[in-house]
Amino acid sequence: LANDIDWATTDFIYDVQNRGKAVIEARGLSSAMSAAQATADCLRTWLVTGTKTGETVSMAVYNDQGYYGVKEGIVFSFPCECRNGEWFVKEGLQLSDFSRNKLNITEAELVEEMAAAHELIGTSPAPVKIRTVSMSTCSSGLSLATTATESDMSSVCLTSRM
Repeated sequence: LANDIDWATTDFIYDVQNRGKAVIEARGLSSAMSAAQATADCLRTWLVTGTKTGETVSMAVYNDQGYYGVKEGIVFSFPCECRNGEWFVKEGLQLSDFSRNKLNITEAELVEEMAAAHELIGTSPAPVKIRTVSMSTCSSGLSLATTATESDMSSVCLTSRM
């Protein structure tokens, strides 16, 4: 299905946009467990199993490099590989005009949301922090550090395998 452009630009987008509602309707309960399971699956791939040779996973990671032309300093979903407890954005993939447009729309929404959040709490965006140490679990077991200090922004893994 991944190569079926008609499906990817219609049914798939609709399904992703309505997945929370579908889970609630199917289970009669909150979709929180589905999100928790997706997070656990992503963390397992990132920190325990890694990706298989040639496998790509979609991960929301802190963008400190401007990957695919996306604004630095926001958490954004990119195609990644995971090895030895580290994630790597797969760079250089060719994006269709459709994909580039959706990427730009999502980026604009996230930048707008970040600005609104900063306005709400009366702060301005912090400078972009460059990762200096690979991502790894911290001693507390509750937080994940992206750089040498635990106070820096941590990555969030939310999306499914490609």
